[in-house]
Amino acid sequence: IIGMTPIAALASTLLYSWWTSYSYKAALIFASCCSILGNVLYALGLPCNSIYLLMIGRLLNGFGSARAINRRYIADSFSRDERTAASAAFVTAGALGMAAGPAIAAILDVVTSNDSVYW
Repeated sequence: IIGMTPIAALASTLLYSWWTSYSYKAALIFASCCSILGNVLYALGLPCNSIYLLMIGRLLNGFGSARAINRRYIADSFSRDERTAASAAFVTAGALGMAAGPAIAAILDVVTSNDSVYW
């Protein structure tokens, strides 16, 4: 289950590097839809008691990884002097997002603590 996301992210990097030669917008919309659908399917895996939903959800999450698109956009849109600052801002925003997720989950756990099986 854990390996599904990196495998799909590797495949999507190749796909997105080709796709962004034609359109950033379409590639980002596709990646966003994959990410949303992947998270929904992954969340439904436990209530539906389905390993297949978990695996498909993780696979779609990998295709939702838009790092290649974002890095390509930075490389194409910023001058050589601005590129380092833009890349640093991108990495900082990603790190803040990864830190905010568990923080929000901890807050929600305190706020919504009950004896539910799935929450």
